[in-house]
Amino acid sequence: MVHQKTFEPKFRRRRSGQTNYAKRLALLQSGKPRLVVRKKANSVIVQLIAFEPKGDKVLSQATSAELKQYGWNMHGGNLSAAYLTGLLCALKARKSGFSSAIADIGSHSAVHGSAPFAAIKGAVDGSLNVQADEKVYPSAERLAGKHVSDFAKQLDEGERNKRFSQYVKHGVDPTKFPEHVESVRQKLLKEFG
Repeated sequence: MVHQKTFEPKFRRRRSGQTNYAKRLALLQSGKPRLVVRKKANSVIVQLIAFEPKGDKVLSQATSAELKQYGWNMHGGNLSAAYLTGLLCALKARKSGFSSAIADIGSHSAVHGSAPFAAIKGAVDGSLNVQADEKVYPSAERLAGKHVSDFAKQLDEGERNKRFSQYVKHGVDPTKFPEHVESVRQKLLKEFG
């Protein structure tokens, strides 16, 4: 009598929707390290990961929480924070001798101009060679936070202080938010440049 399985369950991570193995295999076949971008509610994590048979190896990593060392006290999950986190990861990777990668946004929807693409743009600006179409990146004005300052300028001072209380608490004028983003960017470039 032959004993055969009538049903073979899928891998656990596939069942829970955490890993798309077909997509992962296609990324691994490129032979390049993966630039993995994961967006959480209040933070962004960018990692340069290489495949190894015993398990993936993290070559470089940056989180939006690390930006506090460079003067960033704002929310860690917005476009500007994602851009700066990608830049930081690329600068660390370049210092370690890595120059190219392939983008991996995981199960995030590929929405043009979203935070994962802002992080990839930051990595590209940090001299990491990542293949992506220019159309998917947010505009330079949005990365700099010009939309935040434009909105803040429309409000009267009382309403501005109420809506941007965290900015005011940390000594950042919301009407000059792009200047704050640029100052953090320059600190990153200065330290790793």
